[in-house]
Amino acid sequence: MPTLPHALLLLSAAAFMTSSAAAQAGGIPAGTYRTTVTKAELKGRVPPAEVDSVAGPWVVTFDAAGHMTVQWNGRQVVAGTAQSKPGHRVYFDAKDTGPYACHMPATYRYSVRGTRLVLSKVSDKCAGRAAVLTTHPLARGS
Repeated sequence: MPTLPHALLLLSAAAFMTSSAAAQAGGIPAGTYRTTVTKAELKGRVPPAEVDSVAGPWVVTFDAAGHMTVQWNGRQVVAGTAQSKPGHRVYFDAKDTGPYACHMPATYRYSVRGTRLVLSKVSDKCAGRAAVLTTHPLARGS
């Protein structure tokens, strides 16, 4: 029989795994996700003229209704929608707004691994968005 600390640890781990599986079944879990992309990581991924405007800290916030906002260097640069689709896919429509809006649709596969959101491009012609979303897993937190 496990000791109390071990039992609490097992219970916490089981609850966390259950909530992660449930979140994946219902779409990207609502929350705030962060990543930072360096200039070196952007070489060959975005046009050279865009490197300075893509490198830096990014914050992507998804709400339960499918709305999202994106911040770069502390200022909001995109607002749009992220629709969950079957097969752990998320669809971004062409109706996004803001100075960094791509104005073109995109589809990504996603998985949730602990506090990390992992996105992989299925189709997206917007190099900047693809670089930000796929260079690193997005870390969930405040």
